[in-house]
Amino acid sequence: MPIPYNMSELSNPILANSKITFVSSFIYDPSCFHRSMEWRLQHFRNIAETGIQLCVYITPDYHDLLKEFVQDLPNVRLMPPVNIDDIEPLAIYRKYDDITLPDRRNMEKDGANYMCIMNSKIYFMKDAISLNPWDSTHFAWIDFNVSHVFRNIPKSQQRLRTLSTRALAPRFLSIPGCKDWHRLNNENAEARLLNDIYWRFCGGFFLGDKESILEMYELYRTHFEAFLVTHKKLVWEVNFWAWLEATTAWSPNWVEGDHNDSILNISADFCSRSLKPHTTSLVQYEYPKIESNEASNSCYIYYRDQHHLNTRYVNYWYNDAGHVIILHPQRHIITQNMHSILDADYVPIGFDLMTNPPEEELFTKEACIYGLEDIRLFESNGTLKFIATSVNHSPRNGNSMVIGDYSTEDHRLTNCTIIAPPSDTWCEKNWIPLVKKGARNKDTTEDTTEDKEYYIYKWNPMQIGRILDNQLKIEIEYPIIEPYFGRVRGSSPFIDEGDHLVGIVHFSEDCCPRHYYHIMVSLDKETFKPLRYSDNFYFDQIGIEFCIGFTKIQDEYGFWVSKKDRNPEFIRMPISVVPLIYEFQ
Repeated sequence: MPIPYNMSELSNPILANSKITFVSSFIYDPSCFHRSMEWRLQHFRNIAETGIQLCVYITPDYHDLLKEFVQDLPNVRLMPPVNIDDIEPLAIYRKYDDITLPDRRNMEKDGANYMCIMNSKIYFMKDAISLNPWDSTHFAWIDFNVSHVFRNIPKSQQRLRTLSTRALAPRFLSIPGCKDWHRLNNENAEARLLNDIYWRFCGGFFLGDKESILEMYELYRTHFEAFLVTHKKLVWEVNFWAWLEATTAWSPNWVEGDHNDSILNISADFCSRSLKPHTTSLVQYEYPKIESNEASNSCYIYYRDQHHLNTRYVNYWYNDAGHVIILHPQRHIITQNMHSILDADYVPIGFDLMTNPPEEELFTKEACIYGLEDIRLFESNGTLKFIATSVNHSPRNGNSMVIGDYSTEDHRLTNCTIIAPPSDTWCEKNWIPLVKKGARNKDTTEDTTEDKEYYIYKWNPMQIGRILDNQLKIEIEYPIIEPYFGRVRGSSPFIDEGDHLVGIVHFSEDCCPRHYYHIMVSLDKETFKPLRYSDNFYFDQIGIEFCIGFTKIQDEYGFWVSKKDRNPEFIRMPISVVPLIYEFQ
């Protein structure tokens, strides 16, 4: 199990159980670098002090200097010195006297030596794989002074620490690239790549398994010299990569990034795992049929010695391409809610359709989306309550949050109130209730103070508020710099685990169909401060997968999961499958 990294407790540690060797080079040639050596070393320290496993290649002239610089950094391994003249791309280039440089380039910096040093990255990667001092399964290239593009150095440092200990997919090659720089084809590659830099790939960072990196190396061995001979141009490494992608079968995973903190982006597909092999029980409930409607996501609560479940019904479905098919003549999306009581095995013993509040009770307008969506259930001061998203009940443009009572006796959603957000926004959803229980008299078990309701509003920074005059007021805020938490949204209500709370959250990547991923999170019971979190995971296959229902059953977790907003399932698995192994920094 990976040990969470905590800079305050450890001095320049090597991250435990790291899967990745990061490779870099300090091939400093003053004739082609417009930055000082001191500048480069300082930016390298930002990377090295994270504790990630680093193999660094360096010329003999500066070996002793760098050896002294990293003497307090046991995670940095200096590789055998390399003479500039021995760099393979430079040796190939010097075989020919008719190879020119791009017409439009930085004349001070982009000389032949610089171009060859940039194209030597994959050769250093191949050598590091051959030596493999850290016995790694995956390797990443990282520019020596890449931190100069970071806008938030602590956040990017934490991203590197966490990435280094992630469970990674066995086979992939991920290279970030700039938005709107599209994949070229064989017909237009020459015109776009020979005289101007092409930022299809950023160049400063890429990550893959050993075999994928070695395949890229073999492409260099096969095509680099032939490219020079055919086109008579020595180009930037990112241009050559774009040429390989356009003219060969090479197809790395492109992920949007830029020359800032996002240069470290990789798709969550490659650092998330499926929990399907660990499932001990999977049950599909026999829901009542409602014409043109499908049972969707479910939220669970244990209330007054009974297991309660609310299941959303929707009148749309997703096709395999991720496009929504709406089963309504005017393409209105309509939500209905179904209440169930579950038996001791968590199987429904009855179904009752919940009645929406009448128009005179709750503001209502014409819209294209109707109903109370994604209900989360919670108990406060002895009353079963809910919070939901609504468009047709929102007095604002966009959607609003609605809070009310969830009456299981007459199956009504009642006493509803529209809650304004902390600031004017167009989209509000995924507020997660947190209830701080009032004190109880030990002799009479009577409450001596009332429960207090809080709501997680967002996760980066983590903001938690209370409702005052029908508006959420932020009262608690914690900075969060963990990877992916900038995109995290609330999923399930949190459950009490003694000295802490635990729940499930999610985030997604914008593709078609969307990819959803989940993370388990624990919070301090009194302060709600985020404590620990798990690896990213998905339940079955990467895609549209939603989970807002969660509980603990002895030594197992129970999850209510929907796929493509239908086909809900109740899944159980051991708690040990999703350990909370990372500490929030």
